[in-house]
Amino acid sequence: MSDHTKRSQIKDHKNYLGDKIQNEVINLIGENIKSKILELTKKAKYYSILLDCTPDYSHQEQISVCIRFVNLKSSGISTEEHFLLFCPIDDVSGKGLTKFLLLALEKEGLSINDL
Repeated sequence: MSDHTKRSQIKDHKNYLGDKIQNEVINLIGENIKSKILELTKKAKYYSILLDCTPDYSHQEQISVCIRFVNLKSSGISTEEHFLLFCPIDDVSGKGLTKFLLLALEKEGLSINDL
């Protein structure tokens, strides 16, 4: 790593340490993990959702979504809970949260009937 960092100081040397590359790698890894979680959820069929809202430092409401399901592995049965997403939300009323949840489930390809 030390050698890589030293070489990155050389002009016109590709180092892939820039913030754009790092953010792209983080997003790709995150999407891959999310797709694996959704794959396990769909395999389990039935799931539950946990929502939690809290304001951030700038007083913008943020919502976190966790998903829980029973994983039927060859090694045994386990209940699993995974963080799914975190994003800003404007309407934290029951109607607003319902609308958010229905859109999020549709976007991720999860059926409301299995909730």
